[in-house]
Amino acid sequence: MIRNYIKVAWRNLRRHKSYTAINVIGLAMGLASSILIFTIVSFHLNFDQFHKNSDRIFRLTTMWQGESTDYSAAVPQPLGKAFRTDLDFGEKTARVVHYRNRLISLQNDPQNRKFNEESGVVFAKSEYFEIFN
Repeated sequence: MIRNYIKVAWRNLRRHKSYTAINVIGLAMGLASSILIFTIVSFHLNFDQFHKNSDRIFRLTTMWQGESTDYSAAVPQPLGKAFRTDLDFGEKTARVVHYRNRLISLQNDPQNRKFNEESGVVFAKSEYFEIFN
């Protein structure tokens, strides 16, 4: 019985070639877009999932609007305190500052050595390691 269904379907596909091409191209595009959407969504949902309590960690960004819309990882300094006090879910905040291409000198060094850090220097609040494990 199923052999007969396959034979009839094959004959119809060969007889109506333009209709078959439209259906096959539509099916291929649907499958490709479904796989692409699944890949993008799974990437964004699995981002930084290795942290303990990852569902309670947020990253604040700033949106700059001019000729185009840009996003920056930097936020104004008072925003951390306002986030903690004004919002119910703001338990801890950790400010991170990154300075690129800085000259570092050691305190209390008799030789007064200085180091040029091209990749940069990062300063973080002590709560940073309480939020991220």
